[in-house]
Amino acid sequence: MSTGTITAARRRGGRPLGTWGGRLALIIASVLLTFGAAEGILRLVGYSYVPMKIEVANRSLTDFRYHHILADDHHEFDAELFWRPRASTSVFNSQGYRGKELSEQKPPNAIRILAVGDSNTLGWFEEGLNWPQYLEQLLDQPEVTVTNAGVWGYSSHQGLARFKRALRFEPDAVIISFGGNDAHGVNISDWEFARRRARESVYSRLRLGQLWLAAAEGRRAKQGLVLVPRVSVERYEAHLEAMLDIAERRGIEVLLLTRPYVGPLPPWNSWKRQAPQYHAATVHVATAHSAPLIDVFAEFRDQDRYFRDESHFNDEGHHRMARMLYDRHVRALVERLRRH
Repeated sequence: MSTGTITAARRRGGRPLGTWGGRLALIIASVLLTFGAAEGILRLVGYSYVPMKIEVANRSLTDFRYHHILADDHHEFDAELFWRPRASTSVFNSQGYRGKELSEQKPPNAIRILAVGDSNTLGWFEEGLNWPQYLEQLLDQPEVTVTNAGVWGYSSHQGLARFKRALRFEPDAVIISFGGNDAHGVNISDWEFARRRARESVYSRLRLGQLWLAAAEGRRAKQGLVLVPRVSVERYEAHLEAMLDIAERRGIEVLLLTRPYVGPLPPWNSWKRQAPQYHAATVHVATAHSAPLIDVFAEFRDQDRYFRDESHFNDEGHHRMARMLYDRHVRALVERLRRH
């Protein structure tokens, strides 16, 4: 190869390649130096931004997910669940459930029933009113435990993850009740909420990342609030189906419940206006998968005397719920499990 050919091969546009490489290296070094200096200055002045503490854009409509994560003494932050029960409190035992603690090693004759749901499953604060506890009392068998794994504010998005974590205790049966919180209108869905939390956990390690997150949150606030359900009906069905699939693979008996509520449907966009769709979705999943279902909504429809508000049982309601589950399904279920 001639000298002229070699020289041409080393050039592009009449400029030596080495010149471009040097300039690129200089640009990269300058950017890194600038970012490093900015990061150092932000740390020096004590700048800090905690993304989770930002309020929703429309302050008149509170996103209660932030309350449970930041201001609820009964819960603590969880990267996957958003919030989880704070162990060993007046409500939750050391394992984060309500009721008796479960041994890590399951006794040979033990029958464990897991109740996974929201606040209407968990019951009310220190009063201890909850249908899983009353159901266990009706069964009245020392080897049978009904573990209350309900959590205030939980959607089926969180319920699926909580169910998976409870598998280490080898439940024989699971009672599933969601569909209320799923329908609540929020700025971003639980799915997007989880994705955003994952991004924030990475970006917030640096002060520059925190600064970017603060700017992004400010831009979102200016855009206004567009309501979407916490969990779409399609994702809600997918979550129920995922729990059914897990249960089938592990030989766990399943009982699906529709979510009860009372009172007229409001004329505006609210969770109760959307609730019938989630009720129908629960029935559809149970029918499609031949899964046992008790239509709790239909059983308690327009019976206000069993509720302390539009969607939570009072003590009489919890007792009636437990008796209905016992008579309709759970007593026979336990007998079947004992034979096996």
